[in-house]
Amino acid sequence: MALSGKTVFISSFAAFNPGRNWEQIRVSIGYNNANVKVIGSHAGLSVGEDGATHQALEDLATMRVIPNMSVNFLANPIWIAFISPSSVR
Repeated sequence: MALSGKTVFISSFAAFNPGRNWEQIRVSIGYNNANVKVIGSHAGLSVGEDGATHQALEDLATMRVIPNMSVNFLANPIWIAFISPSSVR
């Protein structure tokens, strides 16, 4: 879809997205410079009772090394309001 001009969004816990599908993001999205928005929620230690298996501490670092990848960390509502509209394009 992204290679045909559509804007695609994928979302999951950061431990799984990009944690579990990093190679597919690198090859299919990064190398092709595809217009895909990869959203990793519940990053860091914010998952509480879900435990260590759901705590992504390396998600930003692993995404920053992918070619053609732009990484935004939306830590508060001000950044979300600022970045979100431009992400849709």
